[in-house]
Amino acid sequence: MDKTGLELLVRQIGKPLFFPLRIIVETDKGSFVEILIIENQEETFHLQFPGQLKRIKVNPGHQVPGQVEIK
Repeated sequence: MDKTGLELLVRQIGKPLFFPLRIIVETDKGSFVEILIIENQEETFHLQFPGQLKRIKVNPGHQVPGQVEIK
């Protein structure tokens, strides 16, 4: 089965907070939800999903206040 690798860098501005960050990854094989536990100023997460990446949603519904920037 083909897998897509995804690297996410989360960088907090100001005092680091502890919070769960919801990510939805959509591929041609379906949608997958990940909950990332953010606890440091900067963290890198390596995720793998089946299929080809179509779209990624970070913090859907704005459950965590603040600005999210995707590059």
